[in-house]
Amino acid sequence: MSQTIVINVPHELGKAEAKRRIKEGFESMDQLEASGMPGVLSFEKRWDGDRFAFKAGSLGQTISTTLEILEHSVQITIDVPSFLAAFANFIKSAVTKETVKALGHSK
Repeated sequence: MSQTIVINVPHELGKAEAKRRIKEGFESMDQLEASGMPGVLSFEKRWDGDRFAFKAGSLGQTISTTLEILEHSVQITIDVPSFLAAFANFIKSAVTKETVKALGHSK
């Protein structure tokens, strides 16, 4: 059975700046995808206003994630397949850490 992970990462950046930093953070995914092994690792990404949805797939497993950029937080919802549900706490920790890092980074 799949598991849904919900994470709320607070920030004091405002929506526009938080969105800019999240977008910047996901640019590295484009580089990873371009240098990866075709057919083994796949990404689907889509912005719809202040909502970013992406799917990452590998070896028949897909993780679907949605980030909702809000004025004072980023709400992240991750649907993890049953095969990876045992790693839910690790995934939550890693995603939280990377989101905090992205929001704290400025150019």
